[in-house]
Amino acid sequence: MVDFGEKFNRKDVLEQELRAALRPLPAPQGFANRVVARSLESPVHRMPPPTVRRTGLPPILRWSIAAVLLLAIALGGVLEYQRQRQIAGERARQQVLLALRITAFTLQTVRNRVDKNNTN
Repeated sequence: MVDFGEKFNRKDVLEQELRAALRPLPAPQGFANRVVARSLESPVHRMPPPTVRRTGLPPILRWSIAAVLLLAIALGGVLEYQRQRQIAGERARQQVLLALRITAFTLQTVRNRVDKNNTN
């Protein structure tokens, strides 16, 4: 028969050891003072503002570039839309001309048959 008591006891011992190992420890005496002193000794590195640091360009120039790009994209979209409409218009024109030729041919065929029947 299996003894479950020993297995559970080992689990409890492991849990107790983990709790003891992960228990917070107090900071050593004078730790905060040493951190503050070290931070005062190190040179202060002054960073430029984030707007200039990222690209090196002033914000007004970046906004100007963004506006020009936006206008170029919009203009390109309008020109492409007009080109597509022109292509669609040309295609419709070709279809109308073809329909007129077919109609003219059909009418001519009917006229020829009528004339042929009238002459007989």
